[in-house]
Amino acid sequence: MKDENHSIIKQKKSSDWDEGIFIVLAVMIILIPVVFYPYCIPVFNTAKNLVFQLLALIAFVLLTLKFIATEHFPCIKTSPNIPILIYLIFGSLSLIWSINIYHSILALPLFLAGPIIYFVVSNSLKEQKKIDLLLLIIIIIGTGMGVYGILQYLGIDFEFWTGNVARGQVFGLFGNVNYFAEYMILPLSLTIGLFLSRDKTFNKVLLFF
Repeated sequence: MKDENHSIIKQKKSSDWDEGIFIVLAVMIILIPVVFYPYCIPVFNTAKNLVFQLLALIAFVLLTLKFIATEHFPCIKTSPNIPILIYLIFGSLSLIWSINIYHSILALPLFLAGPIIYFVVSNSLKEQKKIDLLLLIIIIIGTGMGVYGILQYLGIDFEFWTGNVARGQVFGLFGNVNYFAEYMILPLSLTIGLFLSRDKTFNKVLLFF
């Protein structure tokens, strides 16, 4: 009975930390496509990278605290954990023969943030309900960005970058047409997959839109 109570307490602690991590991931999905700072050069990359790195760090700290609170440290000997760890190790060691160590160190947080988010997600996001909610947020934000891209194409835009008319100037809130296109691939791919897998007509119509 004592072991069972201890297990329930651990599970409750784990759930609480996972809830915090979920909120951080949701905020990340919302902020990164939207955030920019018009008084900075470059306008878009700096703010987006800063938000990404800070939220990745917060999520990593929460995951570490979760492991300490639950006294459970998962084994890393699972696929694809090992290839990602090898990638991180060799990427970090490459600083030794970097042509410009200073700039390499500055880029290191951004290099580490992506794999950190992978480990955070794989060790905290277990409930299908939360996964579906994050997918919904991605699709909603992606739809908003898509609508904004159409408005840009029509010449309807913020005053501080007016005159961006036609296809070559449709960059959303990414400052670059290629970056915007790369971002749109994610919500578009998810939407197509969900569209094909859903049975209800209402869901299909909504996803089609």
